[in-house]
Amino acid sequence: MNFLSIVALFLFLWHHCHKSVAAWDITPLSSKRASLTSRKQVLQIGVGWLLSTSVAEAASTKSPKYLSERGSENVDLSPCNDQPIKKNCWSTEDKEGRRLEPWIPPPGQNRDIAKELEETIGVYPQEGYLGVDQGGWKLAEKSGTSGSGVTYFRYEFTSGRYKFVDDVEIRVEDGAKNGKSKVCARSSSREGIFDDDVNKIRLNYIMSLLANKGWKVKEL
Repeated sequence: MNFLSIVALFLFLWHHCHKSVAAWDITPLSSKRASLTSRKQVLQIGVGWLLSTSVAEAASTKSPKYLSERGSENVDLSPCNDQPIKKNCWSTEDKEGRRLEPWIPPPGQNRDIAKELEETIGVYPQEGYLGVDQGGWKLAEKSGTSGSGVTYFRYEFTSGRYKFVDDVEIRVEDGAKNGKSKVCARSSSREGIFDDDVNKIRLNYIMSLLANKGWKVKEL
């Protein structure tokens, strides 16, 4: 229930009680007092329910957990949390059973790793692959500056029937500061516990494309 609905219901209860009080003159005094008490109780119950509903709605607007797990240009990617119960995530930052081996680009001077990754993922079919991601995908976020030497991508992949959304994050360190480039990746479902291997299928497709370009990857 939204705020306007709560206000409307409160006004309805108040008007109902006030209107009922106006008709007390034709009733005995004892009935008037009993009716007044009853109406006060109704109003108190109504106000209490409205307040509890407002509190519950405020609690329900708390940010989803997956938002706090996201990386960025300045924040490393997350591991796969809530193991061993949850099995809907793979990450190069994971130290347990959902580890994705790092993606290592082939050696080469002046290689634009971030651009190469973006072009590779851009080949992924919008209609999905092997029944996965039939709702399409999009690049939802991209950030990075030449000064930081880090580029961050976040893609959203959507299922066909129920429109579940998975996040694929790529974080690239170009090695300008230490001479060593690093690519981190994470693919995770926002909801549920199991993913029917959709993250695995998606990552393996992307890694097969990278392998064809000379990257060192290990499929799941």
